[in-house]
Amino acid sequence: MGVMCTVFAQDVPYNPELPEYVYREVVQRILIYKFKPRKIEKVVLLSGKGIKESWLPQIENVKFRLLTEGEIEDLGRDVFFFTEPMIGSGGYDITLGFGNPHCDYVGDGWRFRISKTRTRLWPIGGVGGGCGGGYSIGEPGPLNTYPNELKGYRFFDVERLKSLKLTISDREDVRRNFEGCDDQCSYDKNWDIYFSYFGDTSFERTVDNRSVKYVAKPDLIGKIQSISLRPKSVIPFGKKIFPSQFQKSYGHSASHDGKGGGTNTSYFEYVDRYGLEYSVLDRITLTTEKDLKWTSGELMSIGYTIPEKLEEKMFVEAN
Repeated sequence: MGVMCTVFAQDVPYNPELPEYVYREVVQRILIYKFKPRKIEKVVLLSGKGIKESWLPQIENVKFRLLTEGEIEDLGRDVFFFTEPMIGSGGYDITLGFGNPHCDYVGDGWRFRISKTRTRLWPIGGVGGGCGGGYSIGEPGPLNTYPNELKGYRFFDVERLKSLKLTISDREDVRRNFEGCDDQCSYDKNWDIYFSYFGDTSFERTVDNRSVKYVAKPDLIGKIQSISLRPKSVIPFGKKIFPSQFQKSYGHSASHDGKGGGTNTSYFEYVDRYGLEYSVLDRITLTTEKDLKWTSGELMSIGYTIPEKLEEKMFVEAN
C-alpha cells in the first residue's frame, strides 16, 4: 500500500524579470531535494496553480499529481506549498512550506540568484508564518452544493427544502413546500426557516468620488438569495470543532427599540467556500429589562448563502 503525501503550491507568478525556465528549474531542484527515491510508492498531491506538468521531476517511486486550488481546499489538511518568490538580500527568496497555505505554516527557505550561465540555489534556513485569526477563503465552490454540512444538521435539498435552489427557485416554489408561506416559516417543531429574495436588498459603493447604487440583475429578481434556519430551543455549539474548511470570523449586530433600549450581540461565524454559514453566540449585552433568551456558545443560525465572490457578479449599477 502506497504512502500519500499532499503538496500545495501557491501561485508562482511569471515575474517579467524571471523567465519561466528559472521557475521550472527552482521548483524541480527543491522537489528533488525534498523527496528522495523510495522503495514504497508515495503519491504527492501538488496544486496545479502556477505549476506545469512538464516541470515535475522524475523520482523513483514518487508520483506527483496536480490538483486544482478548490480540490486542495476541500482536503482540509496540512499541505506543502511554494510561496511567491520575493526579492531578498542577494537574490530571490522562495519557501517550500507545510501547513495551511492561507494561515499557519513552517517550512524551508531557499534563495536563488540568476547569472548568464546558470541559476544558483541554496537553503537559507527554516521559516514560518501565521494568519493571526483566520484565513481568507479562496476559490468559491459551485452554487447550490454544500458538501461540508455538519453531521446531524443537514437540511439543504432534503425534505421540505427538496428542489429549492438559490438563484433558481422563487416565492411560488417556496409556497408549494411551506403551505403558502414564503418568508418566515416554521420548518418543523425544532426549527424556524427564513428566506430572502433578490430584489429585496441593494447596496451602495463610492466609485470615482460618487455614490453608486447596485441592484440585482433583472433575471434574478424574485429568486431565492439565501436560506436561514434558526433553532427554536437551545443547541450548545460552544465546544463544536469545525473542520478546517471553515473560516472563523467575529461579527456584531445591534438593535434599538426607539426608547433608548435594545441589544448588542456579538457572535462567531464559520463560513466555507460554498457559502455555508454557522453563527454561534458569543454574548448579548442588554440595555432593556427584557429576559435574556440566548446563552453564550449556542447555535444562532445555519445559513445557505451564495459565496461572496459569486454574489458580487449578480448585482449591476442601478439606472
